[in-house]
Amino acid sequence: MKTIRAVFVDRVFRPQEPVDLPNNTPVELTVETSRPAPMGEPYSFIDAYRRVQFDGPPDFAERVDEYLYGDLTED
Repeated sequence: MKTIRAVFVDRVFRPQEPVDLPNNTPVELTVETSRPAPMGEPYSFIDAYRRVQFDGPPDFAERVDEYLYGDLTED
C-alpha cells in the first residue's frame, strides 16, 4: 500500500508525484481531504501557535497581549 497525494480536477484525481504503475491498472482509492491555508490568507495566532513547538513563558496565555504588543497600561 502507498499513499499518494493528488488533486481532484475536472472529475479526475491528478497525482502530485510520479506513480510507478502501468496505464489502466485498477486501483482502489481512499479519499481523505486536506485543506492547507492558501499563502497570504490570514489565519489565527492560536493555529500558528499550535503548529510550532512554542516554548514560551508559563504565564503566556494570561498575558498574551502584553507579550505580543508590550505593556498596554503605559500612557
